[in-house]
Amino acid sequence: LITSLAGPVEFEVNMLYEGALKGMEPAEKLAFRKDVNVLNEAVSAAAITFEDAEKRVKGMETALERMAEPPGGLYEDLYAIKKQLAEFREQVWGDPAKQELSEYDYPTVSDRLGNAYDGARDLNYGPTGTQVISLELARQQFEGLKEGLLVIVNETLPVFEQKLIDAGAPWMNGQPLK
Repeated sequence: LITSLAGPVEFEVNMLYEGALKGMEPAEKLAFRKDVNVLNEAVSAAAITFEDAEKRVKGMETALERMAEPPGGLYEDLYAIKKQLAEFREQVWGDPAKQELSEYDYPTVSDRLGNAYDGARDLNYGPTGTQVISLELARQQFEGLKEGLLVIVNETLPVFEQKLIDAGAPWMNGQPLK
């Protein structure tokens, strides 16, 4: 049972003290936080799409391995797709093998977004110039990568799947039941 004790009350928030440094206007801080969140959501959506593509490729690999006599060219096609996905992963999140050894090459989308996120999380004065630049670089870097992922998912994988079907591959996840 829920009982309403009182209705909404309007109030105004005032800062307790002025900081020693002049910061951004509240609207600018909010806009930056919103921009960071939009890109973060896009990268999260790409992660889910990427994971689904990897699962599909694993299923195709299994189907290829189960074929009695798979055409040799299909292995090269599959390798090329796996390589494209690995390059996407490396550009967005880094090379997992190097990360295990604490080796890092260049800033990834995730690195840059994380830097910008730090500026959005604690906005007493607003993001630093580096955080603003990090967000813009992450956005630019991600846009090209996102387009590449969409090509893999919407064009490359369906074409390869059809090649497998035409070559007599067994049923793969995502296909209609026979």
